[in-house]
This record gives sequence, C-alpha cells and structure tokens, in this order.
Amino acid sequence: MATSSYVDLKEIKETAMQDGKAMELKGKDLAAYVQQVVREEMERQRQEKERQEERQRQEIERQKEEIERQDRIRKEEYEKQKEDQERQRQHEAKMEKMRLDAAQARAQTEQGNNTNNSNNINTQRDNHNSQTWLKRKIQSFDEQKDDIGDFLKRYEAKMSTFNMPEEEWSEILIDFVHGQTLTICQNHDHHIDDSYQVLKRELLNAYGHKELLNAYGHNATTFRKKYFDNIPSLEIEPQTILFHINGFFQ
Repeated sequence: MATSSYVDLKEIKETAMQDGKAMELKGKDLAAYVQQVVREEMERQRQEKERQEERQRQEIERQKEEIERQDRIRKEEYEKQKEDQERQRQHEAKMEKMRLDAAQARAQTEQGNNTNNSNNINTQRDNHNSQTWLKRKIQSFDEQKDDIGDFLKRYEAKMSTFNMPEEEWSEILIDFVHGQTLTICQNHDHHIDDSYQVLKRELLNAYGHKELLNAYGHNATTFRKKYFDNIPSLEIEPQTILFHINGFFQ
C-alpha cells in the first residue's frame, strides 16, 4: 500500500507541475501550487482510508452479530427440543404407569370372586387406562378429513363412557392427534385448572370454529349423565334400545 500511495503521489506531483507551468507559474509560486495539490491528495487518501477502515469495521461487526444470532437460534431450538423430549418422556412414563396399574387391577380382579357393582366400575376404569387399549377404542384425528368439533365430541363421549377423569383428558388427547393439532396439545399447560376445556377452546379457535366456543359445552359431567340416563333395562325390547341409544350422542 505504501508503494502504491507513493506512485500515486508522484504522478499527482508531476501532473501538478505540468498544470502549474501551463498556468505560467514559476519558482516559489509553482512549488507552492504543487505542494498544495499534493497535500489535498494526501488528505483525500487519508479520508478514503478511514472510510474503508470504517466499512471493514462495520462488516466485521455485522458478521459477528449474525454469528451470535445464529448461535441464539440454535440454542433456542436445542432447548425447545429438550423440553419436547422431556414432555414426551413424562407422558410416556405416565401412560406406562397407567398400564401397570391397569394390569395390577386385572390381577386383583381375577383373584377376587365377590366384587360389587361399584368395584366392577372402578376395575373397568383401571383396565381402560392402558394406552394400547385406548388406541384400539378411539380413532385418531385426521386433519385432512375430520372436523375438530365432531372429533372432540366423539372423544369426550368415549372418555365419559370409559369413566376417565376429565383432568386427564388433555394429556391423553396427545396420543390421538398429529401435525398442527399435536403441536398445540404439546405446548398446552396440562396442569392448569379445567385443562381440557381450555385446550378444547384453543383447538376450536385454531380451526376456525369460533361459533362453537360458547355453544359447544359438553364436558365429563354432561356425557356421564347421558350415559347413565341411557343405560337400558333388561326388560326393554332390543329394537327399542337401538332406537333410543342415539340419544346418548345428541
């Protein structure tokens, strides 16, 4: 760079000498003119160098900020992945515990010969807690074909029929959804009060069913009452039972 600057200044000096002579300058006047032109060129080069250094500094700073931004994104994605994996692990552990509890309940039932109707209901609920058993009884939600409102009605009816407590509905729902619906369910806080009712409103809103947010009021109590109200008597004809059983889903 020093050699290049020297050559440039030498050329500027020679050009200034020629210009000064063309203006008929001589002696001190010519020397003063040449010195002024050289000083101005040196100042211009100094300023240009400062501008280049500033541009380089800004570029380095920009690259540094971009690297830091990419690092933050990678860190956030890693943390989110860890949280998702931990939630999934906890969910699987809970479902496994439910399966073991159900197996234990079955073993106890097989050993006992004199259980009353209440014990039979509790045993049925424990047996139904198995994740595999539930997946055989409940069809998963298909975002491409199913309506979320209709699916949730069927899901709530099944949960009530199986005597599952409503505080567990929101977590159990994770096993029967995919895609956008699964993301909403995984990001939902399942430990809040009325967890399922809050999650249901989020899903209805996400799929544009705002008109159902107030109208759609089914819950565990509603379906449980309908279930027991529609239990047929043994004295009723089968044709009558088939006619009235539709009332459970109305």
